[in-house]
Amino acid sequence: MSSQSARKQEKLSFRTFVLLLKTQNPSWTASNIADFLEQSDNPPNLNRHSLMNKIHYLLKRGSTYDRKRSGRPRTTTTTDYRNTVLQEIQTKTKASIRSVSAKLRQNGWKTSPSSVYRTAKSLGLKWFKKTRVQKLTIENKMQRVRCAKILRKNFGATKRSKTWRWNKVVNTDFSGKFILDSSSNPHNDGVWAKAAEEIPPAIYYRSKSKFASGLIFWGGISYEGLIPKNGPFDVTSWLKNQTKEKRRQKNYLNSQLYAKFIKEVDQISLNYTSLDRASRVL
Repeated sequence: MSSQSARKQEKLSFRTFVLLLKTQNPSWTASNIADFLEQSDNPPNLNRHSLMNKIHYLLKRGSTYDRKRSGRPRTTTTTDYRNTVLQEIQTKTKASIRSVSAKLRQNGWKTSPSSVYRTAKSLGLKWFKKTRVQKLTIENKMQRVRCAKILRKNFGATKRSKTWRWNKVVNTDFSGKFILDSSSNPHNDGVWAKAAEEIPPAIYYRSKSKFASGLIFWGGISYEGLIPKNGPFDVTSWLKNQTKEKRRQKNYLNSQLYAKFIKEVDQISLNYTSLDRASRVL
């Protein structure tokens, strides 16, 4: 039970008890009821004057419920308005508070963004941010199923299949770029000082490279295991070694360099495979 509900229940119990005392003792006045309450085991936490006023007002009204509050009556958040807001905003895309408010005004409703927000909260609605997932359409899923069926047909599904050739298939791929520069949070990256002039430039300025340097790796997997056996291949370092001495420009991985790269990686993989087999024999 919340604190607000507890206070409301306590107020209702006090009023009910006071009216019950008056019913059982019709001759009692507000002073007599106050004396009885103050001498009880659990006296109210009020001074004498406040307690007398509260009892006198309660006996005059003769009801345990609050009076109807004065103020301007609701003209916007009616039942039809609440149902319309619920229909326009619940589980709808691009249904922000402002867009829904503008749409309702176009339909003749006298409303505002604050009215829509209060109505949505009173209806028990909550704002949930969209979760980022991979963009995969129905056509992509169908293509994957067709590709899987073709591979099963051409390469077999089990080792006992006549078309089993998965031991001759190698899947290779390049990794993403691993940034070598350290990242910093601009909200936390600061220096405490009395004035900006006393901070040395070496720690005052936060330098940032426009094109951050990084590394790209290459690796593969086959029926025999990983390629290369000892870990992924550093493509960035290999590509730097292919640059001619007189050229200052960067070297990019074209078809010729890629063919050379595959041959060298294949030779490295064969050397590791032969060493691995020799160690097993020994």
